[in-house]
Amino acid sequence: MTTTQIKTKRPARSRPTRTPTPTRTPIRTLDADTDADSDADADPEVTTVRVDATSREAWVYWDLELGATVTAEDAWDLSFQRSTVKVNGGVSGGGGVEVAALPGQYAAFETTLTAPAEGYVTDADTNADGAVEYALGAWYSYDAATHALSPADILYVVRSTDGEHYRLRFLSYYDDAGTSGVISVELGPVAAP
Repeated sequence: MTTTQIKTKRPARSRPTRTPTPTRTPIRTLDADTDADSDADADPEVTTVRVDATSREAWVYWDLELGATVTAEDAWDLSFQRSTVKVNGGVSGGGGVEVAALPGQYAAFETTLTAPAEGYVTDADTNADGAVEYALGAWYSYDAATHALSPADILYVVRSTDGEHYRLRFLSYYDDAGTSGVISVELGPVAAP
């Protein structure tokens, strides 16, 4: 098993000043051979991000390309508040962000290297009742006995405000101390369809 430093820096872009980045874990074991694929698919641009979404009032805005938190006025892609994750598209924003959910494909994160051509949705209020149906709303499973959230068996592909595609899977809703609302996700770029 090898441990590799993951490259997460991209060329500098002229964008507004960013707020501090949440805890990032750019070191991960690439393919510890617990799955059926090979080390040949290990992607050096994959990173794990931990977002502090513990506030019940404030949203944390995230830019996928920059790999950093931003403000609501910037070109954000995802926003987190507790277990709710909204996208900058549809009723939640004008950025055109769309998401393709791939149920049953959570374990295929490493081998999913191309975005699907169809099946994208965005945040919507389909019943016009003010209740938003979030494109990433099914990311977790709720255990009524323990009142705990765990990642659902869904891999997501997000088309960002910049038109780039990213594979994303949720890893946890808790930090190491068990604090809820500290969301960990694994993400990496994928080729356009």
